[in-house]
Amino acid sequence: MGRFLIWLSGANREVLAKTPGESGKYEGLGGVVLTTAVMAALSAGLALHLALQAPIVVCVAIGLFWGLAIANLDRWLVGAFPRRDTVGKNFLQALPRLLMALLIGVVVSTPLVLRVFNNEIEKEIAAQHDVTRDQERRAIFARYQVGVWEKKVATDEAYLAAKDGNDQVVKDQPNVKAAARAAYQADQAYKRALDSGVRVEAASNERDARRRQYSAAVASAVTHLHTVGNQNIGADRQELERRRDGQAAALQESADTISRNKGLLMRVEALSSLRSKDSGVQATYLVLWAFITLVEVLPVLLKFLMTLGAPGPYEVALASYNQDQIKSAEQHIEHASKAREEELAARARLRTKQTELSAELGEQEMRRRLDRASQRTSGSTLFGP
Repeated sequence: MGRFLIWLSGANREVLAKTPGESGKYEGLGGVVLTTAVMAALSAGLALHLALQAPIVVCVAIGLFWGLAIANLDRWLVGAFPRRDTVGKNFLQALPRLLMALLIGVVVSTPLVLRVFNNEIEKEIAAQHDVTRDQERRAIFARYQVGVWEKKVATDEAYLAAKDGNDQVVKDQPNVKAAARAAYQADQAYKRALDSGVRVEAASNERDARRRQYSAAVASAVTHLHTVGNQNIGADRQELERRRDGQAAALQESADTISRNKGLLMRVEALSSLRSKDSGVQATYLVLWAFITLVEVLPVLLKFLMTLGAPGPYEVALASYNQDQIKSAEQHIEHASKAREEELAARARLRTKQTELSAELGEQEMRRRLDRASQRTSGSTLFGP
């Protein structure tokens, strides 16, 4: 376990073996890196479970992968942090690493904080769902207008049920209203004629005529209402059923969608709403967020704080080791450069020898050809053609 923690700290085990008194310091630093990795793994698993409702096996697998990634990143942030000559240089070197660690801390802390406030967030989400559900219900009611079509069907049924002038729907017809008003006026005129004894018979005849007109208007209105009711009730009932079915389906779909909306973004919004309404939740949130984020920043922060004091034995040994490595690399490069120069010189000498040999071979070949030509010429002169 100690070797693993030292590996996580980014320390050089070969150098650390020469300064055994420093092992505890770097094991502790590796333990801090391990803590951040475990928190990151837990955070990733929770985030997947909250956002995607993923199975536990998937959450664990991806959480472990994320934890290893954060451990490797923190190890690099800590290991690639050599001591500089001044505090200012060390701070400038640490600043981008601290900013990166802070960003990681914010990402890692969010799911953990959401989990801590899970019960309060569930209540807030339920309240927000109720508000959203009411808004959606009103919008769906306004879109389908089932109540309007229920009134239309009820009106059609009232038309079909109309029988005489006692039915309100008959009384509301314009021609019936006009006939009723005329019959009432004629009846009042007849009563006045009886009281005065003047034109009683004429008033009686007028009253009877107006009553007959009223009865005819009622009969005409009943016939008309039955006709209109029969024409409209079938289509109106069909439209009402279609709108009822559509409204019920829309309400069910809306309810299902709202109930499933419990992902990571919804929880962040619910927590934000709780923080704005309750100062206690706000204070607790800030403390938790700062604590978890600080844990994530801690490896880099500790590495920076270690540069403020005097160099320890390990750092002195590491500086000497690095200098030796640099010298060895420079010697290797110089040796390789010299070997390269010697190789190039040898190749140049070889090319020169090859050129000289080629020239010599060319001269010898030329002499042989001249000798053969000379022999052929001498032979021809001696023996003739």
